[in-house]
Amino acid sequence: SATEGSSPAVGPRRRSRVRLCRPKSQSQPANHFAMKMALKTSCCLALLAASPMAVKQQVLRDSASEEAVKTLSGFSLEAPPMVFKSGDQSGTIFLEGASSSLAAREAKVEALAKREQAALLSQQQALEVLAEQSKSAVRANSDLQAKVKMVEAKEKQMEDLVQRQSLALLEAKAKQNKAEAELEEQSEDLLRAKAAAASATLARTASSTSASVASSSLSFLSSTSASAMTLASCAAQLAVKMANEIFRDQLIGGAVYFVVMMIAAYIYGTKLTYKYPPLTKEPPVTRTGFTFSLFEIFACSSERPASAIIKDARIPVCSCCCLPVRWADTASSQKIAYLPFWGAVISVTLMSALAGVTYYGTGLMLTVLAVIHRQRIRRLYGMPYGTAATCGEDCCTWTWCSCCATMQEAMEVEYIDPPAKPWQQSMEALSSVTEPLGIAKGHHLPGYDHSRIPDAGGAAGAVGALNSMDMMATETTKKEKTACC
Repeated sequence: SATEGSSPAVGPRRRSRVRLCRPKSQSQPANHFAMKMALKTSCCLALLAASPMAVKQQVLRDSASEEAVKTLSGFSLEAPPMVFKSGDQSGTIFLEGASSSLAAREAKVEALAKREQAALLSQQQALEVLAEQSKSAVRANSDLQAKVKMVEAKEKQMEDLVQRQSLALLEAKAKQNKAEAELEEQSEDLLRAKAAAASATLARTASSTSASVASSSLSFLSSTSASAMTLASCAAQLAVKMANEIFRDQLIGGAVYFVVMMIAAYIYGTKLTYKYPPLTKEPPVTRTGFTFSLFEIFACSSERPASAIIKDARIPVCSCCCLPVRWADTASSQKIAYLPFWGAVISVTLMSALAGVTYYGTGLMLTVLAVIHRQRIRRLYGMPYGTAATCGEDCCTWTWCSCCATMQEAMEVEYIDPPAKPWQQSMEALSSVTEPLGIAKGHHLPGYDHSRIPDAGGAAGAVGALNSMDMMATETTKKEKTACC
């Protein structure tokens, strides 16, 4: 504001605002206060016209405060940025600026009122929706309570029905028990009546039937004894028939086994007696037992000495499939000379074939024969023999593992030589001395009876020669002992 006679001035710009240059006069505070109150009054009237009741009450309570007016209207009461150039036009320019700022503020107040009305409408709509939801919930609750009441009524009806049915069942069961008791009494009466009638009948017919009963009892006893004798005779005949059939079947099986073994022995003697392959590795010979173990043939390692025997397959196959033939070959070898080949084959085959007919009597004989043969191998190869331990071991081996025993004996005889006797060593030393001197093997040596030495052309002759040499050495030793005495 400005008064007449005052010269207008332009003030400096601060914060993008132009402040009015107020002249120094005494009427400035009164005019400023009047304009300020007019602005307050217009703002309050606008707020009262556009705001709801709560805002109007707040404006009426805080109308005396400048801070309340600022808070509610959203604008400050500072003068608009204008510049006055003449004293007469200052009031008009100020009023024009105040009216424009009031219009803008009224527009802001209207916009705020509209937003508040829209918020109130949305709140009313939300409250209506909540009221409808509560009404639907109340309806659903009332329906649920009605259904619960209906279910409870049905449950009560069912309980009443079950009680009535249980009572009816109990009554029916009581009637049934009563009827059963009456039937039992009637049946007992009937039984007593029948017993009385039967006793009377028996008393009347006792005298007339005594003779007939005695005669019938005698006939029954005679028929019973005859039937018992008949049953015993039938059982004996059936047992004899079954025994005959079993004996016949065993004889037929033994005959077939004998024929098959004879054919196998012929094929073995004509086709399978060629030389055995050498061992891949020399086994250690200890003379404390057999060189090869009882299960040596089942070793799968190529480094084992028996790998060549497994590849040849004659010893394992013949020991498992035709045991008499392989055992006879071992017993008839030049190193053992226990039995001839065909004699051993026939005897072992017959003992095996007749084991079932003789109730394993021939089987025991075969076991004894095999144990004696095994003890002979032990003796000739310098192993322990003749003791209870070795005999028991050989018996168990041949009883439970005859095929393995046959393979072990065959490998021992075919691949291991028996130890040389002292006189054989002396004869070998003598031959090594006489041969360089030109003495042939057929020349007679002094001090020996050559007529007792058989021809050593064959294998049997060689064995006989060795035995006769042993006997001659024994006789020479006896003569030397006699001469010394």
